[in-house]
Amino acid sequence: MDTSSTCATETIASPLPGVGTGLLSVPPLPASASLDPSLAAGASSWLDTYVAYASTVCPMLPPLFHESAALWLASVAVARRLYVSISGRPIYPDLFVAWIVPNGLYETAAAFDLVRDLAERAFPGLLAPSHITPLDLLYLFAGCLGPREGWGRWERTYDGNQQDDHFPAQRGWLLGDLSRLLPTRRAFHSRGLGLLVDFYQCHPRYRYATNPLGFLTVPNTYLSLLSCATPASIAGSLSDRALWDLGWWPSFALIVPEPGRPAWQLPAPTPEPPAHLPTLVRLFQKLPGNGQPDHYRPCQVELAPGVAAAWLRYQRALAYDLLTPDLDARLWNAYCQLPVQLIKVATLLAALDWVASLPPDPPPAPKTRGRAKPQDVPAPEDGPGDRPTITLPHLARAQSIVEAWRASLHRALAAGRAAASGDLDARLSARILRQIEKHEPAGATARDVYHNLADRKPSEIAARLAQLVTLGLVETIPGPDLPGPGGPTTYYRVAR
Repeated sequence: MDTSSTCATETIASPLPGVGTGLLSVPPLPASASLDPSLAAGASSWLDTYVAYASTVCPMLPPLFHESAALWLASVAVARRLYVSISGRPIYPDLFVAWIVPNGLYETAAAFDLVRDLAERAFPGLLAPSHITPLDLLYLFAGCLGPREGWGRWERTYDGNQQDDHFPAQRGWLLGDLSRLLPTRRAFHSRGLGLLVDFYQCHPRYRYATNPLGFLTVPNTYLSLLSCATPASIAGSLSDRALWDLGWWPSFALIVPEPGRPAWQLPAPTPEPPAHLPTLVRLFQKLPGNGQPDHYRPCQVELAPGVAAAWLRYQRALAYDLLTPDLDARLWNAYCQLPVQLIKVATLLAALDWVASLPPDPPPAPKTRGRAKPQDVPAPEDGPGDRPTITLPHLARAQSIVEAWRASLHRALAAGRAAASGDLDARLSARILRQIEKHEPAGATARDVYHNLADRKPSEIAARLAQLVTLGLVETIPGPDLPGPGGPTTYYRVAR
């Protein structure tokens, strides 16, 4: 797979029509930290199968999006039962993914429905409701509906779903509009984002103080989020330095299309691959802890020789070597999170290959007449062969994926900046037109237009007024030729 982020400079075309963003610098990865892309051959054939199938069903959406969706599905199936102990702390493979594309053109809705359908068939009990506030998500993770008025205690949920009972705080969340979570005038949203970041960081024991019901404790938090947004809807939030410092945007893989307009393609009717759904179901079922709450315990992923050293080189490159004054300060925290995302993706690739290597399940035992005697279900064994192993091919492919995410991260900043500037231009244009309309039908002079626009520079207003004339939205009419020096005054009116 091509690591597109190794080029030093990338020309970024805004996904918004008519808005250019110029040149965007993407620092090249040092050669000492770069793995040979040829090593990635053969790592996770299931991922290739999913991307090929999804690209046939939704061909307008680039493969980078389908690839992130497949990894998100695998992260939900893991449900916090795998971790890598490296650099002194455990890393669990949950993912935050945001697709940032303009409305239409890319068929994101169809691709999103494809992911939702597969997740609901594979593990419906692991999915959080699509429409839920962050605080209600906290109650869901705690296995309760929230405080019941007059009872003085938390009311428990009884959904009857085994996955809900055994994995209450290990969830996947499909959110069609990411902008619903972003800060508004209500301060609750800012606190809600901090809550979601804590869930993403997989706190072993999250405690929430309530009044007057004391503490609400959520053990073993784990949240994987797949969401969509348009550049315009999150432009202001992408520019907000506080959200980068909070760790909100650095937690995400921000997936933005590459420059250029996609070629027109029609979806082709393609049957679902035979291993499409069973692989996800087996991954969920074969990891320890499924079916018996007492057996839930995370399993440490093995590292093949050379993997830890290669990861540490990548960590040094992203968290130290590339953090220079030339890099946008908002990206410093995001760059430090990229090595974490690398080991998360490598864990998921290893888990998919591990479950594919397991022998087929034996046929179910025939049913006997009468009432079956209850039997104790033994806890799953934890031997060396009963856990995934991250190899150098897994790490090499994960690096190509995360490096593509790094280039997309820079495109996201450019798209947000272009959307923000376009929004400002639209507001300024509307204000100029309103000033001109006040002087209809005689027309307004430039001085009349400047009136009540003292917050904008005259040169900026004049430039935008000239653009409106060029676009045909405003027309000029000559004024009377009065005696004295200078030519006639130019008047502006809304084009008829």
